[in-house]
Amino acid sequence: MDSLCDAYILSIHSWLPIISRKRLFERVNLFNEATDASMALLFVCMKLVSETPPGLEQEAISSLYCMAKKYFARVEASGSISLLLIQSAILISIYEIGHGIYPAAYLSVSNVARLGMIMCLHDQKKGSSVGKGLRHLDRMRGRKKELGAIVMLERYVSVMSFWYYGHPDYKIEFYYYDK
Repeated sequence: MDSLCDAYILSIHSWLPIISRKRLFERVNLFNEATDASMALLFVCMKLVSETPPGLEQEAISSLYCMAKKYFARVEASGSISLLLIQSAILISIYEIGHGIYPAAYLSVSNVARLGMIMCLHDQKKGSSVGKGLRHLDRMRGRKKELGAIVMLERYVSVMSFWYYGHPDYKIEFYYYDK
């Protein structure tokens, strides 16, 4: 697990610091795969985004990607919406954007945004279940990092999806009514 965390920190964390390095290594030591499904999902997603494909022939939709998506759906369906689930969803979205998996990337980013709204990441005054037992300042820092990543991803995907709607083959007729 330590090598996975080190690989993640050296590759992804430098430009997208959504996971607290200190808390990550603390959780590695306390990790129990039988009871902590959200943390196990985060580890799978960290491996997904930090591993380098062996060659150009590798398909973007790998078995690890499929496993991460299925596991994410199971954890989300169980109702355990947490900051770890949001972090996992952000990493899956990064993978999909980076590998050009559209429209899955567009849909995943939308899902991350909705999870963030459920967790009240956008409103610092409202309480949520994010980080129970953490100090208030740590909780606020974590919220800002995830919210910033969600906004960045949403804006990027919105600009990229304009290509589909701005394409000459995609026709929308607008009707203007004069009074």
